[in-house]
Amino acid sequence: MDLRSKAVIEGTRQVLPGVMSSFLTTVAVFAPLSFLSGELGAVLEVLPVVLIAALAASLVEAFLILPHHLKGSVARLHQAHDSRFRVAGLARPDHPIFTCRGEAAGWRQAGCPH
Repeated sequence: MDLRSKAVIEGTRQVLPGVMSSFLTTVAVFAPLSFLSGELGAVLEVLPVVLIAALAASLVEAFLILPHHLKGSVARLHQAHDSRFRVAGLARPDHPIFTCRGEAAGWRQAGCPH
């Protein structure tokens, strides 16, 4: 097993307990809502089912799909090329996108378009 795979597996193992405990806590809080009776139960019965299904899908993505993508992207971190954002000059802190506040804030800085 190469170093990248080991790093991805170790990182996934480190976050597993926290993510799993958060998932189980959320399930423990919302699952009882599906057993409510009356009008409130009729309204809320689908909420926990959808929430738990979405969280379960997120767990699958977080622990199976994302680590696979990360394994492939770790190799590209060592390449010495600038991003398209940096090449376009948008990463400068003095770029108008970061310095211009416009009329909505009640004031203008020098160089901002009107």
